[in-house]
Amino acid sequence: MPSSPSKTLVIKVLRNGPLLAFHSSESDASLPSKPDSLCRDPVVMIASRVNRIQRRNNMTKFLNITRNLVFLATAAFMTTSMANAQLLNKAQLKELTATAKTAQDHEKLAKHFDAKAAEYEADAKDYEELAVVHRNNGHSSKHPMSGLTEEHCKYFAAKARDAAGEAKKIAADHREMAKADTGK
Repeated sequence: MPSSPSKTLVIKVLRNGPLLAFHSSESDASLPSKPDSLCRDPVVMIASRVNRIQRRNNMTKFLNITRNLVFLATAAFMTTSMANAQLLNKAQLKELTATAKTAQDHEKLAKHFDAKAAEYEADAKDYEELAVVHRNNGHSSKHPMSGLTEEHCKYFAAKARDAAGEAKKIAADHREMAKADTGK
């Protein structure tokens, strides 16, 4: 009794990633000769549907990531611009420091130093994140203060935190002077 060749499911991944599935006999593992029969095969139709879903999911992920990055960039820009609105330029700072007599003057100076403290804190955070990157990348050197080492980044993170602390103290001092001027 001759045995009929059994059909097997063959799945091939094409160059651009989609799956191509079809039934084939054991002796013939090549593509079917009739493309029309390939399109009507339910297995091929399912594989095609899976490909469309995968492409849609990939596009959705890409769009979500892009949307989140745009949102974060916008939020960072707005935060930075709001903090910069409180900052005084060097000439204004020098003049206001020399002539501050009213509570409003001291409050302006306090806001300036609060904004500077926020800048320094952000710098310290950036340096700490960079230190983690250097540690994870295995950057080490005979010279620990070279620019590509964890120690270098930790050093500047500590200096930025110290500067932020000093700016906060100066802001607190100006708020105390503003309260004293208001109490007169």
